[in-house]
Amino acid sequence: MDRRTFISLVAGAAVTTALPSVAPDSYWCDCGLVQYFRQPEGHFLGSYIFIDGERKRFTYELFLRHNHIHRRMVEERKDRD
Repeated sequence: MDRRTFISLVAGAAVTTALPSVAPDSYWCDCGLVQYFRQPEGHFLGSYIFIDGERKRFTYELFLRHNHIHRRMVEERKDRD
């Protein structure tokens, strides 16, 4: 996933989560490593990720690593089915 796609996904998520009365103030990603928090503007932002038991700032590089974790999760589910 390139930087342009990442920005498009973030913008799309901001638009779809713009309803403040429907969405929660925070939620955890399916993998349990990233917690997303509602920003004052109404969109969600993952500011930290938990990797190897450490809390790290959620940079673009760590976003790519997080995305890789999700791809592996999907592959493991396919292998089990």
